[in-house]
Amino acid sequence: MGRHLGTRGWRASVSARVATVIGIVCVLAIAVAVPAMADDNSDGDSSAQSASDSGSSDDNSSDDNSSDDNSDSDAPEVATYESTPCTESARACVDLAKQQGWLLDDQGNVTLGPVPLSSGGPGKETPVGTFRVQWKDKNHKSQEFKLPNGQGAPMDFSVFWADGGVAFHGGSVQRASAGCVHLAETTAETFYNTLNLGDEVQVH
Repeated sequence: MGRHLGTRGWRASVSARVATVIGIVCVLAIAVAVPAMADDNSDGDSSAQSASDSGSSDDNSSDDNSSDDNSDSDAPEVATYESTPCTESARACVDLAKQQGWLLDDQGNVTLGPVPLSSGGPGKETPVGTFRVQWKDKNHKSQEFKLPNGQGAPMDFSVFWADGGVAFHGGSVQRASAGCVHLAETTAETFYNTLNLGDEVQVH
């Protein structure tokens, strides 16, 4: 009877030890597995974030390209002689009815204009037709009109293109001239600097 109890006690002790070892192994396995799973989830989140950032970058790049396309399409078209009453050979063009003027290059492209101007009044009308620049005088003084001090009236940046002293020059664009074409001072300077002797002037 005592022998049987001893055997049973030994078996119970072995079973308890085995259970203890199994328990320890399970705990260790869980301790190793949990950090590994956390790392995997972290990697997954990083990959997802990276993909999201990449997609956002591509979208921004697409927006930039779209902006470039819009910039190209918004570029203004170059006006040509066809937007004036003059032909391609004109370097200076005048529309008396609209009181406007233009400068054009040798390709017929408008480089300035339309700009406001004033032409001759009744009885002193600006001549109509096709002319050539004859001569220029940056600080010209009128021989016909005098100031109270007896000096000739200033005709700055004069570009003469018709007989009788008809010219483009700086003056008021709010009142009629005596036959010349008045331009704002800065515009007259541009006409003076751009037009050369022999350049064609058309007045319509």
